Amino acid sequence: MDLITRLEAYVRDELQPKYTYPIGLVHTKAFEEAGKGRLYIWIDKGVTFEHKFIELPEKLYTSGKIS
Repeated sequence: MDLITRLEAYVRDELQPKYTYPIGLVHTKAFEEAGKGRLYIWIDKGVTFEHKFIELPEKLYTSGKIS
């Protein structure tokens, strides 16, 4: 599983349930931010989008799987 797939799965399975609004990964910054140990997401608030940094568990961007 490649990095983008792992990050998307983390957003979908771990983060989305914690938000009342739809969220997603900002793909253009995925590799750069993962290297810094964080995730850059968008939050769809209906009329506007908010962007936010989320700290990543180290195992997510250093291993081949999410556990």
